[in-house]
Amino acid sequence: MKSTELFPTTSGKVTIKRTPKEYYVRDRESKKDLSINKDLAQILLLCTGQNTLRDITKKIVQEKYPDEDQISEKTSKVLHNLSKDGIIYFSENETFVPIRFRETDFEFPLDTVYLEPTKKCNFPCIHCFASSPKFTREIDKVSEISLKDYEIVIKKIDEMGILGACITGGEPFLRKDTFDIIHLLDEANIEFGILSNGYFLDKQKVQELQKLAPKFIGISFDSHKEEIFEQIRGSNRYMKVLMNISNLVESGLDPNINCILFKGLNDSYEHIREYLEFLKKRGISKEKITFDEMVPEGEASNKRNFLVNEETTISNIRKAYREVFDIDFFVIKSPEHVNPKTSFCGLGEEVCYINSFGDISLCPALTNKEYVTGNILKDDLRKIWEKSSVFNYFRNKEHFKESKCLTCSSLDKCFGGCRAKSKTFSGVFNAVDPWMCAFYKE
Repeated sequence: MKSTELFPTTSGKVTIKRTPKEYYVRDRESKKDLSINKDLAQILLLCTGQNTLRDITKKIVQEKYPDEDQISEKTSKVLHNLSKDGIIYFSENETFVPIRFRETDFEFPLDTVYLEPTKKCNFPCIHCFASSPKFTREIDKVSEISLKDYEIVIKKIDEMGILGACITGGEPFLRKDTFDIIHLLDEANIEFGILSNGYFLDKQKVQELQKLAPKFIGISFDSHKEEIFEQIRGSNRYMKVLMNISNLVESGLDPNINCILFKGLNDSYEHIREYLEFLKKRGISKEKITFDEMVPEGEASNKRNFLVNEETTISNIRKAYREVFDIDFFVIKSPEHVNPKTSFCGLGEEVCYINSFGDISLCPALTNKEYVTGNILKDDLRKIWEKSSVFNYFRNKEHFKESKCLTCSSLDKCFGGCRAKSKTFSGVFNAVDPWMCAFYKE
């Protein structure tokens, strides 16, 4: 069969998004993200399994090119390159596999949402910034949004061209229908990741997650020592979480392990080195381990005695990484930024947070009433995203006014770090993020 008679098609997991600055393609199957030009976007949008290579060439020629032979050669080369990237494949049989296409004329396209299925949690963590332990005790006084409501939520974020969602909490899997919510995202071809305490991720749930192919699964695991872990996260939880981390590793899902550091508990060089060795032996790769400091908010607002010395702790991490993995932690964890206007986490520019009542705010760590911009079930998400003074505050870089960050040589690397930390530690958004400052200290 001639190559010109083959049908270029995709896995059905491809989204193309047009913004005022670029076309962007994300393929959930191959886990590839590519910036593309308009011409390549037009070619890719024809790869639905209904057009042969010859058909695609003719349609492109009819639109703008005079030389069919020349464009046929170019188109074939482009499609074979996409095939090498795993974005498309060639089939001998005609089929129909739709490609999700979304576009926006707004300068700051909303790309990612944090979704909180529930604020409830089965862990009484001593540092919970969401105050889930307190909320869980009072849950009968309030009503979280239903699965039927989530059909509306996901339709709205789909219309906005959301590329990815991060499922967070509370503990997401404490809610019985969280998998139903994930299936709604999957049906809309919205990529998803999960942040969990890991307690409920038994083999059955892991098998279901394998079918859904999450972008990431982040598990909170602060110490390899049972007594320290349970001092932080609650008793009778360590072995269950450790077993479920093993379930994830064995399944090939390769979890991210997130460690919060506390002064006097798990911040020493010896503890961090032993912790890294422990995870390494259990198949956790060096790129999948993340450290952060306890932040005095929520349940930890009166626990400043656990605040670490950032410079000393970062030094301990780097030394331990060199010892265990023979590589500098700095090399692995330096964030990569393509767009120089993008903040450290996309705050106000490409991300927002929707809590379990439908309230829209900045991020999971900035949810006070003053940051709530509306409700996803009652209000127009597009209008909120484009017009809200809360989001525009960060787009206009007002948080950098009179900030020490402006004179820092590392600003183009960290983009000011976490604004929630700046607010919590110093009371203002234009203060520095002490953890990031320690990370980039020369």
